[in-house]
Amino acid sequence: MGIDQLHWSGWGSATARATGRFWEYDCVPDCTSGKLVSVRTSVTVSGLADGHYTRLHVTATPPPAQPHDYLLTKAGPEAA
Repeated sequence: MGIDQLHWSGWGSATARATGRFWEYDCVPDCTSGKLVSVRTSVTVSGLADGHYTRLHVTATPPPAQPHDYLLTKAGPEAA
């Protein structure tokens, strides 16, 4: 799973937004045989503190993709 091809607006403000691609393997019929699926996504970062964003929200489209929320730590993203 990952996100790429992000195009940002508002970087450095309290909230920044991007559009790009969300990708993951569909694991059908199983994860070793599944195919790579890529869909449009929107990304929002917020919680700007000491020059770093602390929250990441990813919304892939079309539904039924579920939104993903992460805390951004010095060690990397962690599921919120």
